[in-house]
Amino acid sequence: MQTAKTRTPMRVVSPGLGTTEADKSVHCAISPWCRSSIKRAFDVVLASLMALLVLPLIPLIAIAVKLSSPGPVFFRQRRVGLDGREFEVLKFRTMIQNSRGGLGITSSVDRRITRAGQFLRKSKLDELPQLFCVLSGQMSLVGPRPDLPQYFASLDKKYHEVLRLRPGLTGRASVRFRNEEEILSRVPPDELESFYVSTIFPRKIQLEMEYAETANLWQDLVILFQTFFKLFSTETERFEQLQQDQPSPEAGSIV
Repeated sequence: MQTAKTRTPMRVVSPGLGTTEADKSVHCAISPWCRSSIKRAFDVVLASLMALLVLPLIPLIAIAVKLSSPGPVFFRQRRVGLDGREFEVLKFRTMIQNSRGGLGITSSVDRRITRAGQFLRKSKLDELPQLFCVLSGQMSLVGPRPDLPQYFASLDKKYHEVLRLRPGLTGRASVRFRNEEEILSRVPPDELESFYVSTIFPRKIQLEMEYAETANLWQDLVILFQTFFKLFSTETERFEQLQQDQPSPEAGSIV
């Protein structure tokens, strides 16, 4: 597989991100693999196999969600995807109904999370419906996790380069921040969003841009295996280390 870098112009087309003409053309270095037809074929084949394997789990999870609290089985939310286009991400509902009025990010001690939701979030089973987002082409198996438009709007425009990548079911940042909700539980509630936007989100973008520079089939396979084994790992990102490990303006490919 090719790993050579290529420089291509990025265009952010989502009107919600408030880009200007000067922001629309930014040069970044990404591997041809990231937007190749081979990666797309890999996603479709593997996601189809995974969907068949987990199909028996879906009705069981749906029953557990319905029994945990009144409300729909699935949770839908607008996220920013490839080239800044918004799409609707799909998850199993893990919170009480009508909890949309709260914060867009969640800590492990959030009282909105249902009992079944705690297990689903810990095991990442709530993300299974996104396999169908992969099959539809809105997502990839490996890439940056799609986030809310308002969080991108709060960031320096240089971080929008990550939108050159198709959002993923998992990624390098997902593996590193496996315990993100536990990290956020250490933050005062009134500082959650500011801490996420200023500390966690930029670091996650930096990790994904580092991945994008040399991405290939082997790296995607490694990340998928790491994601699986992380489900059973007790290793976690330390809150104190995260505060010290801030991305510099010159870090990675973000220019």
